[in-house]
Amino acid sequence: MSVTLQTTVGDIKIELYCDLCPKTCEDFMVQTGDPTGTGKGGDSIWGGPIEDELNPELKHDARGVVSMAGNGPNTSKSQFFITYAKHPSLDLKYTVFGRVIDGFDALEELEKIKVDAKYRPVVEQRIRCSSTDQASTELSSEQEKLKQLHDYFNQYVEEYYEEVVDEERLEEEAKVVDKKRNELPPSIRDLLSEEDSTDGVFSLPELVDVLRAERAADIVCISVPPSEGPYHNIVICSPQNRRHGEALLQTIRKCLKVKCNLEETEMQRTVKNTGGWYCLPMGNTVLHVMTPEARQKYDLEALWGLACEESGDEEDAEDLIPRPI
Repeated sequence: MSVTLQTTVGDIKIELYCDLCPKTCEDFMVQTGDPTGTGKGGDSIWGGPIEDELNPELKHDARGVVSMAGNGPNTSKSQFFITYAKHPSLDLKYTVFGRVIDGFDALEELEKIKVDAKYRPVVEQRIRCSSTDQASTELSSEQEKLKQLHDYFNQYVEEYYEEVVDEERLEEEAKVVDKKRNELPPSIRDLLSEEDSTDGVFSLPELVDVLRAERAADIVCISVPPSEGPYHNIVICSPQNRRHGEALLQTIRKCLKVKCNLEETEMQRTVKNTGGWYCLPMGNTVLHVMTPEARQKYDLEALWGLACEESGDEEDAEDLIPRPI
């Protein structure tokens, strides 16, 4: 919990934790909390003095420590003081119950104020009002222990409880997949297996079968060594025309939704080249749909040495353009 004191020189925000300490203080503290202004007045909310709550962990070891004032053991009422520096002589004599966390500039202004022979401010300084901020309340020691205990057991909870399978959720997901599968043409639907491939979303035979069913031409599959790129397989094909290429990609994307149970927003974007080149990543496989003109212009097969292999000139394959990484 924190309390903001609105004083005549500015606001001072104090973090409260209610504990124990101190003694008389002269040069290094400011004392307040006496509504009579005499230094002798003020009562606790119970009317009489309250017992000290001394704690060896709470010390007057910094600027801004807030403690209760008193004339001896168990004499605290409403007056408290704020230290301006370390004051170990006050430890375990006055109850430390908070610390300043904001408003040190106001504390400095109070320190500079002129005082008379009795160390009273020449110009009276007052706390105009105070406000409590529950949102900044820190956990008490008991609450902190409970939190630590809770966190400790949470680490091992999975070892003691079996995973509860949400049958309803699985049924809903199955219905969604079936709905997406039924949206595919029967000729395509029957080509898709219900298992994922180790090569990616599609197995290569699956992908080739779908491309053939959609009348893709000149289908080429290239196996890529793991050290030479992020994809294990590159598949290249040609559509009948650009409109057919777009329809071909749309069918493949629908198949992906069925295989992975994905929504449109979750799928990777199709990279489109204005020259008639479409590229769609699918797990470990990447599909290039290229018009014959784009295929001839960019000649991806030649980049991977296929042109030389087909012509039988394997010795010159190494002299071609290096394979892309």
